[in-house]
Amino acid sequence: GKRENYLVTPAEDSVNGQKKLGLMLQESVSGVGTLTFVDGRGRYGALGHPVKDARGNTIEPEGGNIYPAAIKGVVPGKRGKAGELKGVYSKESGSIGEIDSDNIFGIFGKYCGNGEKLTEIAVAPRESVQPGKAYIYSTVFGTSPRLYEIEIIKAERQNSPLDKSMVVRVTDRKLLAETGGIVQGMSGSPVIQNGKLVGAITHVLIDDPTKGYAVYAEWMMGR
Repeated sequence: GKRENYLVTPAEDSVNGQKKLGLMLQESVSGVGTLTFVDGRGRYGALGHPVKDARGNTIEPEGGNIYPAAIKGVVPGKRGKAGELKGVYSKESGSIGEIDSDNIFGIFGKYCGNGEKLTEIAVAPRESVQPGKAYIYSTVFGTSPRLYEIEIIKAERQNSPLDKSMVVRVTDRKLLAETGGIVQGMSGSPVIQNGKLVGAITHVLIDDPTKGYAVYAEWMMGR
Protein backbone atom coordinates (compact mmCIF):
# COMPACT_ATOMS: atom_id res chain seq x y z
CA GLY A 1 0.00 0.00 0.00
CA LYS A 2 3.02 2.28 -0.26
CA ARG A 3 4.31 3.91 -3.48
CA GLU A 4 8.07 3.96 -4.06
CA ASN A 5 10.17 5.66 -6.75
CA TYR A 6 13.39 4.15 -8.15
CA LEU A 7 15.92 5.34 -10.71
CA VAL A 8 16.79 2.52 -13.14
CA THR A 9 18.87 2.13 -16.30
CA PRO A 10 17.27 -0.07 -19.00
CA ALA A 11 19.40 -2.88 -20.42
CA GLU A 12 20.01 -3.40 -24.13
CA ASP A 13 18.47 -6.54 -25.62
CA SER A 14 21.34 -8.52 -27.19
CA VAL A 15 19.09 -9.76 -30.02
CA ASN A 16 17.31 -6.64 -31.28
CA GLY A 17 19.17 -3.81 -29.54
CA GLN A 18 16.06 -2.40 -27.86
CA LYS A 19 16.26 -0.85 -24.42
CA LYS A 20 14.27 -2.93 -21.96
CA LEU A 21 13.40 -2.96 -18.29
CA GLY A 22 12.97 -6.43 -16.80
CA LEU A 23 10.66 -6.88 -13.86
CA MET A 24 10.32 -10.09 -11.84
CA LEU A 25 7.02 -10.71 -10.09
CA GLN A 26 7.59 -13.33 -7.43
CA GLU A 27 4.06 -14.67 -7.75
CA SER A 28 4.45 -15.27 -11.50
CA VAL A 29 7.27 -17.08 -13.31
CA SER A 30 7.68 -17.61 -17.06
CA GLY A 31 10.38 -18.87 -19.37
CA VAL A 32 11.26 -20.81 -22.50
CA GLY A 33 11.93 -24.54 -22.37
CA THR A 34 11.53 -27.65 -24.51
CA LEU A 35 8.69 -30.17 -24.46
CA THR A 36 10.18 -33.66 -24.10
CA PHE A 37 7.27 -36.06 -24.59
CA VAL A 38 3.55 -36.64 -24.59
CA ASP A 39 2.63 -40.13 -23.38
CA GLY A 40 -0.24 -42.42 -24.30
CA ARG A 41 -2.38 -41.02 -21.50
CA GLY A 42 -2.15 -37.51 -22.88
CA ARG A 43 0.27 -36.27 -20.25
CA TYR A 44 3.40 -34.32 -21.16
CA GLY A 45 6.82 -33.85 -19.58
CA ALA A 46 9.15 -30.91 -20.20
CA LEU A 47 12.43 -29.27 -19.05
CA GLY A 48 14.01 -32.25 -17.29
CA HIS A 49 14.78 -30.09 -14.23
CA PRO A 50 12.74 -28.09 -11.70
CA VAL A 51 11.52 -24.56 -12.32
CA LYS A 52 13.78 -21.91 -10.77
CA ASP A 53 13.41 -18.17 -10.31
CA ALA A 54 15.84 -15.48 -11.51
CA ARG A 55 17.98 -16.00 -8.40
CA GLY A 56 18.36 -19.72 -9.07
CA ASN A 57 16.03 -20.82 -6.27
CA THR A 58 13.72 -23.78 -6.86
CA ILE A 59 10.06 -22.82 -6.70
CA GLU A 60 6.86 -24.81 -6.54
CA PRO A 61 4.38 -23.38 -9.03
CA GLU A 62 0.76 -23.58 -7.94
CA GLY A 63 -0.65 -24.46 -11.32
CA GLY A 64 0.11 -22.79 -14.63
CA ASN A 65 0.02 -23.39 -18.36
CA ILE A 66 2.35 -24.05 -21.29
CA TYR A 67 2.09 -22.26 -24.66
CA PRO A 68 3.62 -22.60 -28.12
CA ALA A 69 6.74 -20.47 -28.54
CA ALA A 70 8.75 -19.10 -31.43
CA ILE A 71 12.53 -18.78 -31.09
CA LYS A 72 13.66 -15.40 -32.44
CA GLY A 73 17.36 -15.45 -31.64
CA VAL A 74 20.21 -17.08 -29.75
CA VAL A 75 22.82 -15.82 -27.33
CA PRO A 76 25.61 -18.40 -27.95
CA GLY A 77 27.16 -20.15 -24.99
CA LYS A 78 30.75 -19.34 -24.07
CA ARG A 79 33.18 -20.83 -21.60
CA GLY A 80 32.18 -19.46 -18.20
CA LYS A 81 28.82 -18.09 -19.35
CA ALA A 82 25.68 -19.97 -20.37
CA GLY A 83 23.97 -19.02 -23.62
CA GLU A 84 20.24 -18.59 -24.09
CA LEU A 85 17.43 -19.09 -26.58
CA LYS A 86 15.42 -15.89 -27.06
CA GLY A 87 11.79 -16.85 -27.55
CA VAL A 88 8.35 -15.31 -27.49
CA TYR A 89 4.98 -16.85 -26.76
CA SER A 90 1.47 -15.51 -26.81
CA LYS A 91 -1.26 -16.40 -24.37
CA GLU A 92 -3.75 -15.25 -26.99
CA SER A 93 -2.84 -18.31 -29.09
CA GLY A 94 -4.19 -20.55 -26.35
CA SER A 95 -2.63 -22.95 -23.87
CA ILE A 96 -1.48 -26.38 -25.04
CA GLY A 97 -1.23 -27.83 -21.56
CA GLU A 98 -1.68 -27.38 -17.85
CA ILE A 99 1.05 -27.59 -15.21
CA ASP A 100 0.04 -29.77 -12.27
CA SER A 101 3.38 -31.16 -11.13
CA ASP A 102 6.97 -29.90 -10.73
CA ASN A 103 9.89 -31.96 -9.45
CA ILE A 104 13.61 -32.55 -10.07
CA PHE A 105 12.77 -34.16 -13.43
CA GLY A 106 10.76 -31.24 -14.85
CA ILE A 107 7.22 -29.98 -15.18
CA PHE A 108 4.28 -32.23 -16.01
CA GLY A 109 0.59 -32.02 -16.76
CA LYS A 110 -2.24 -32.70 -19.17
CA TYR A 111 -1.46 -32.00 -22.85
CA CYS A 112 -4.25 -30.41 -24.89
CA GLY A 113 -2.35 -29.34 -28.02
CA ASN A 114 -2.56 -30.78 -31.52
CA GLY A 115 -1.46 -34.40 -31.34
CA GLU A 116 -1.63 -35.08 -35.08
CA LYS A 117 1.96 -33.92 -35.66
CA LEU A 118 3.40 -36.05 -32.88
CA THR A 119 5.48 -39.11 -33.79
CA GLU A 120 5.28 -42.30 -31.74
CA ILE A 121 8.59 -43.53 -30.36
CA ALA A 122 9.62 -46.33 -28.02
CA VAL A 123 11.22 -45.55 -24.66
CA ALA A 124 14.55 -47.29 -24.05
CA PRO A 125 15.27 -48.92 -20.68
CA ARG A 126 18.06 -47.06 -18.92
CA GLU A 127 20.24 -50.22 -18.87
CA SER A 128 20.39 -50.16 -22.68
CA VAL A 129 21.86 -46.64 -22.92
CA GLN A 130 25.50 -46.77 -23.98
CA PRO A 131 28.26 -44.22 -24.68
CA GLY A 132 28.32 -43.32 -28.35
CA LYS A 133 26.41 -41.52 -31.07
CA ALA A 134 22.97 -40.12 -30.29
CA TYR A 135 20.73 -37.24 -31.35
CA ILE A 136 18.62 -34.50 -29.82
CA TYR A 137 15.52 -32.76 -31.08
CA SER A 138 15.69 -29.04 -30.43
CA THR A 139 14.35 -25.77 -31.83
CA VAL A 140 16.94 -22.99 -32.13
CA PHE A 141 14.99 -20.84 -34.60
CA GLY A 142 11.32 -20.53 -35.43
CA THR A 143 8.85 -23.18 -34.28
CA SER A 144 10.06 -26.45 -35.84
CA PRO A 145 12.46 -28.80 -34.01
CA ARG A 146 15.43 -30.28 -35.85
CA LEU A 147 17.57 -33.33 -35.26
CA TYR A 148 21.17 -32.66 -34.15
CA GLU A 149 23.97 -35.15 -33.54
CA ILE A 150 25.51 -35.52 -30.09
CA GLU A 151 27.69 -38.04 -28.28
CA ILE A 152 26.83 -39.72 -25.01
CA ILE A 153 30.13 -39.59 -23.12
CA LYS A 154 28.98 -41.33 -19.95
CA ALA A 155 25.85 -43.24 -18.93
CA GLU A 156 25.53 -43.71 -15.16
CA ARG A 157 24.18 -46.98 -13.76
CA GLN A 158 21.44 -45.62 -11.51
CA ASN A 159 19.26 -48.00 -9.49
CA SER A 160 17.02 -45.27 -8.10
CA PRO A 161 15.60 -42.08 -9.67
CA LEU A 162 18.34 -39.44 -9.89
CA ASP A 163 19.09 -36.56 -12.23
CA LYS A 164 22.36 -36.15 -14.16
CA SER A 165 22.06 -39.66 -15.60
CA MET A 166 24.25 -38.95 -18.63
CA VAL A 167 27.04 -36.66 -19.74
CA VAL A 168 26.70 -35.63 -23.38
CA ARG A 169 28.67 -33.61 -25.91
CA VAL A 170 27.31 -31.69 -28.90
CA THR A 171 29.12 -32.82 -32.07
CA ASP A 172 26.79 -31.37 -34.70
CA ARG A 173 28.68 -28.63 -36.55
CA LYS A 174 25.55 -26.65 -37.43
CA LEU A 175 24.32 -26.58 -33.85
CA LEU A 176 27.79 -25.63 -32.57
CA ALA A 177 27.90 -22.76 -35.07
CA GLU A 178 24.44 -21.53 -34.08
CA THR A 179 24.51 -21.90 -30.29
CA GLY A 180 28.03 -22.87 -29.23
CA GLY A 181 26.56 -26.05 -27.75
CA ILE A 182 23.86 -26.39 -25.09
CA VAL A 183 22.12 -23.17 -24.03
CA GLN A 184 19.29 -22.24 -21.69
CA GLY A 185 15.95 -23.04 -23.31
CA MET A 186 17.20 -26.35 -24.71
CA SER A 187 16.43 -28.06 -21.41
CA GLY A 188 14.01 -30.89 -22.10
CA SER A 189 15.32 -31.58 -25.61
CA PRO A 190 14.67 -35.30 -26.23
CA VAL A 191 17.77 -37.52 -26.50
CA ILE A 192 17.42 -40.29 -29.10
CA GLN A 193 19.71 -43.32 -29.41
CA ASN A 194 19.12 -46.26 -31.77
CA GLY A 195 15.72 -44.86 -32.67
CA LYS A 196 14.45 -44.80 -29.07
CA LEU A 197 13.88 -42.06 -26.50
CA VAL A 198 16.60 -42.43 -23.86
CA GLY A 199 16.45 -39.13 -22.01
CA ALA A 200 16.32 -35.35 -22.02
CA ILE A 201 18.89 -32.55 -21.83
CA THR A 202 18.89 -30.88 -18.41
CA HIS A 203 21.99 -28.72 -17.80
CA VAL A 204 24.98 -27.25 -19.58
CA LEU A 205 28.51 -27.39 -18.19
CA ILE A 206 29.46 -23.75 -17.67
CA ASP A 207 33.16 -24.45 -18.22
CA ASP A 208 32.44 -26.15 -21.55
CA PRO A 209 29.12 -25.28 -23.28
CA THR A 210 29.57 -28.13 -25.76
CA LYS A 211 28.89 -30.54 -22.87
CA GLY A 212 25.98 -31.04 -20.54
CA TYR A 213 23.88 -33.44 -18.50
CA ALA A 214 20.81 -35.45 -19.42
CA VAL A 215 18.31 -37.45 -17.36
CA TYR A 216 17.04 -40.92 -18.25
CA ALA A 217 13.62 -40.97 -19.91
CA GLU A 218 12.47 -43.70 -17.52
CA TRP A 219 13.06 -41.47 -14.50
CA MET A 220 11.32 -38.54 -16.16
CA MET A 221 8.30 -40.71 -17.04
CA GLY A 222 8.09 -42.15 -13.53
CA ARG A 223 8.95 -45.72 -14.57
